[in-house]
Amino acid sequence: MKRKVLIVDDDRLILEMLTFGLQRGNMETKTANNGVEALQIAWDFQPDIIIMDIMMPLIDGVEAASVLKNHPRTSKIPIIFVSGKGTPPDGTKNLAEAYVEKPFRLEDLVSRVQAVLKERETLAKEIKEDKDFFGKLSLIGFPDLLQILEQGRNTGTLTLTKEGKEGMVYFQAGRILDATVGKQRGKGAIYRLFSWDKGDFSFRSEPVSVPPAIHASATELVLEGIRRLDEGRRLLSELPGLRVVLSIRAEMKKKLGSKKLSPELQSFLQMFDGKKTLEEIVDSGGEDEIETLRQIVKLHGAGLLEEKLAGGGTFGV
Repeated sequence: MKRKVLIVDDDRLILEMLTFGLQRGNMETKTANNGVEALQIAWDFQPDIIIMDIMMPLIDGVEAASVLKNHPRTSKIPIIFVSGKGTPPDGTKNLAEAYVEKPFRLEDLVSRVQAVLKERETLAKEIKEDKDFFGKLSLIGFPDLLQILEQGRNTGTLTLTKEGKEGMVYFQAGRILDATVGKQRGKGAIYRLFSWDKGDFSFRSEPVSVPPAIHASATELVLEGIRRLDEGRRLLSELPGLRVVLSIRAEMKKKLGSKKLSPELQSFLQMFDGKKTLEEIVDSGGEDEIETLRQIVKLHGAGLLEEKLAGGGTFGV
């Protein structure tokens, strides 16, 4: 099967040259003249890799790549930047697999494309052959890993690590039995791991004797996970920031103190103690972090909360 390449550049001659070289290498190509067009084509074409010029009209390559990397449908497509600037601009390091300076030799760029694709194919092959393997989540994302392991009917433990945190997913003949990350278990852990777009993963083929706590296919989990990821990002956009410490306003504490509240609501409000960040509150809010975020958005929108900046901590939904 031909590999698909999207070439993005506002220089017609470069588009023609790369199209010729890649098609000669038995690859299917599509071209775009600017970042906006690149986003539209990438969504429909779903290329295996993108060659992206940086300096372009409308939106530049860095902006276009950032949009692509922040959407589940295109986030795992590898990108190779090309530019005549000489040194990689700020913000490109975490967006691309490689940076190629103009002018470049056609053969060198085609070889770089082939090398990136071969690395991904080799890893996918090892997964299907039920071998132990490891890699970067920036290369193969968590949703892809779930589906590949299910299709390969693998048995063993998938381990993900990110910034000192660890998540585990257990498979039996491709079936997802259970998952853990921090205090989360089952589907809640799976959905939390969807936000891990950076970090490392490893899979160990071994007997697994974990009672089944998840009764859904990888496809069902991926579809729901992507929906929750989008919903979580929307809710987070309505809140002041990830490193903000939240507390109940003093005047609201007095009003609430005179009311009879349910034990559940009392427990929830106690988390806004002026010490916990938004991340820590969501982590403590139970299995359904999306529902926790909805409640926080309501409290913040009603003016019940006050905030201050704290150091450290990130939370990606």
